[in-house]
Amino acid sequence: MATHNVAVALDKRESIPGPSPLPLLGNIRDIDVKNTVRSLNELADSYGPIYRLKLGVANVIIISSYGLINEVLSRKEFIKYPVGTVMRMRDVIHDSLITAFHHEENWAIAHRTLVPAFGPLAIKQMFGEMHDIGSQLVQKWIHSGPTTAIDVAADLQSLALDTLAL
Repeated sequence: MATHNVAVALDKRESIPGPSPLPLLGNIRDIDVKNTVRSLNELADSYGPIYRLKLGVANVIIISSYGLINEVLSRKEFIKYPVGTVMRMRDVIHDSLITAFHHEENWAIAHRTLVPAFGPLAIKQMFGEMHDIGSQLVQKWIHSGPTTAIDVAADLQSLALDTLAL
């Protein structure tokens, strides 16, 4: 899909391709829960870099290319809209960076504070440390042995937190 068509596609959701959903279940059978990433990649191979799924009652638009994600997130029309679990977290942590709506003042404050820390120059300067942390994780996996189960999700969450701590 050409870059200039992303906004049109998002405005006219019926033009976004995707597998046909089943009644009530939606596209749940199109996703292998044991390898979700592979399933989503295969759907992108079939339907292109932007496609839609129906998961239960939720309509979801998947954008799977860096260029399209960058375009969507760079648009002035982009609106941060917390849903699901994030909305339930608002009861506890109120309007924080993650839970705030785009029009709330705390979102603007947090956004202005964090953008410089995660801009291209800052990330480039952190590359050495991030590479070191990633290498340590790989070494952990290598030394755990071929028969040891690896909790990849937990390890990657820890890796993300370690990286943020930098």
